[in-house]
Amino acid sequence: MKRLYLACMLSLRGCRSYWIPGSYAPTWSEKRTSVLKAIEKEGLQGGTGDNNWVGRHRHIHDPGIQQEPLIFLADAYGQLGHIDEGLGILEETQALMETSGERYYAAEWHQVRGELLWQDGARPQAPATRPQGGDAGTPRVEACFHQALAVARRQQAKSWELRAAMRLARLWQQQGKRAKAYALLAPVYGWFTEGFDTADLQEAKVLLEELAE
Repeated sequence: MKRLYLACMLSLRGCRSYWIPGSYAPTWSEKRTSVLKAIEKEGLQGGTGDNNWVGRHRHIHDPGIQQEPLIFLADAYGQLGHIDEGLGILEETQALMETSGERYYAAEWHQVRGELLWQDGARPQAPATRPQGGDAGTPRVEACFHQALAVARRQQAKSWELRAAMRLARLWQQQGKRAKAYALLAPVYGWFTEGFDTADLQEAKVLLEELAE
């Protein structure tokens, strides 16, 4: 997994290197696409040789192990259908948060976990063994998105709040709670006054149009 982690980290650094100060920083969607391409290039087999690598470094308080690449790596595993591996990486990331006391990316962690659990629940047959806490029930998915939303609001991180609101709105849309979903997402989207060409805001606009129909 070390090889894939490094690929994620370099990909995220590459996204930032193209960022011009004063302009919008790379969005989650842009970084997600970049990381996925890097992981596909490396091949997931690069992560099967040492699944305990993060844990060993966590216990020696290695400051070089960063949370953001791990969260994106877990997300990439999920996109490529390796949900259990993604959930396992998030467990290690949670332990890293507890060890370091650093929770800057907690909103993203909750969001990705909710998405992985959502994917897990959609599988025809769930495996007999999952990472601890891998309950695929919808209430747990919804709880993850609520937690992501709450953390983003506490941090006053509007971009993270928008993504969490979109995920929760999508879930409610699937449950037939369209009015509730619209009422959640509309004011968050309405806060923004620029950046409407970014992927996140474009996705939010399309979702609002769907909910308004």
